[in-house]
Amino acid sequence: MFTQNFDARQFDPVQGFDKHPAGIYDAMISNTDVVPTKSGQGQLFVVEFTTPAGKIINRYNLWNQEPKAVEIALKELSALCYVTGIFIIPQGSKGEVLRNARCKIDVQPQKNKDGTENGYMEIKRVLDLHGNEPGKSGGSPQPQTQPQQQPQQVAQA
Repeated sequence: MFTQNFDARQFDPVQGFDKHPAGIYDAMISNTDVVPTKSGQGQLFVVEFTTPAGKIINRYNLWNQEPKAVEIALKELSALCYVTGIFIIPQGSKGEVLRNARCKIDVQPQKNKDGTENGYMEIKRVLDLHGNEPGKSGGSPQPQTQPQQQPQQVAQA
């Protein structure tokens, strides 16, 4: 709630954030959501990563009419789950179980089909906290602790 009038003329208008710099960063998943696509024909699973250099989001095209797009998104989400050690995202959720999970992300300039940079940055790959590729930690993946639902007590009359 504003405690006094806000006068927009006192500030330079700025939209969005500076682009995230390239590099490999320790990251924490700071937010997750499911949002409609621009066309309204599908939905995206959106994961926001926070690093010491800023925030960057990755969109997983899980609900799309194009099967190849969905296949790619499912494999990329699997990689994220492997590096965080969180293997189950509950049905009906917005991926909240991934929030606060940690990993490393490799951020690089996004390129057009002709190989030229287009001015955007993207997450090229995710790594576990030790810098290993998904599923390549030298052993079986170690799940992160996930909160367990407590069995409900049935009151007896």
